[in-house]
This record gives sequence, structure tokens and C-alpha cells, in this order.
Amino acid sequence: EYLAPCIYEGEGEMLGMATVRRSSDASPETAEQIEREVHRFLDECYRRARELLLAMVCVFCTVQIATLCTTVYLHRALSHRAVALARPVEIAMRALVWLTTGIAPRQWAAVHRKHHKFADAEGDPHSPYVHGFWQIQLLNYFYYRREAANPDTIARFTRDMVDDGWDRLFSRTS
Repeated sequence: EYLAPCIYEGEGEMLGMATVRRSSDASPETAEQIEREVHRFLDECYRRARELLLAMVCVFCTVQIATLCTTVYLHRALSHRAVALARPVEIAMRALVWLTTGIAPRQWAAVHRKHHKFADAEGDPHSPYVHGFWQIQLLNYFYYRREAANPDTIARFTRDMVDDGWDRLFSRTS
């Protein structure tokens, strides 16, 4: 290799810490090459750290958008009809739900309404009292998907909702 060995020699004690002097038999050209390699390595580490930070920020923002849309649009507006959203806001939130979670709004509303109908009793699709705390914490996705695929649940708990063309195209709840 082109990297020369470095030898550290002790020069005594200063406040309980050894002071050292670096010595090397490397030529100035080799020292320059080592310096460039160290800078290249540090620049690459910095670049990768920035990419990782950007990815983490994107994930954080996506999760926040998904949570907001789930809370406001799926939960309050669709499931409970407690909030009336302006049509452009509803369309934007529905699109964001599809993009960030892949959830079909009508299915989510049906499963949530069934959950309220049978809250923590037999028939609740994701009750920790019925199915067990760890089962729901670790496997809730599968409990949700199973119930969301049940056409009887969709028909019974979302009679007031009709699939439009976008729902038929993206959600397949019809």
C-alpha cells in the first residue's frame, strides 16, 4: 500500500495525559496522498449522513401527513361524520391517504365503525381484550386487513357511503 506507517512516541505527562509526537518516514507526496484520502473519506461520510438525515425527515413528514389525514378525514369526517370538509380538502386528504398508507377509505370507516359497535367485546375486529394485548400490538395490520376484506363488514357498516369512480379504481371495495 501507499500509506506509510506512523509511529507515535511519548514525550512525557501533561495533566495526567500523555503528550505524543507523530513521526513518519513518509514522503511529502505520500503525506499529501494520505491527506486527500482522509478528506475523501470524511466527505463521503458527510454526504451519506446528509442523505440519511434527509430520508429520516421525509419519513417523519410522511408519517405526520398520514396521521393527520387518518385523524381528520378517515376518523372524524368519514367514520363519525363529526366534521364536514370542503370538497377540495376532502379530495386532497383522500389522495394523501391513498399515497401515504394505501388504505381504502370506505374499508377503514367500516372496520372502525364495527370496532365502535362491538368495542372490546366479541366482534370487535381489533380489541386487545378479545384477542390479547400483544396480538393486537404486533399483528394489528393482519387483523385490519382480514376485516377490511370482509364484504359483509363493508356493506353493513358503510351503507351511507357509495364508491365513486376513484374508489372503484384505487380501493376495490365494490
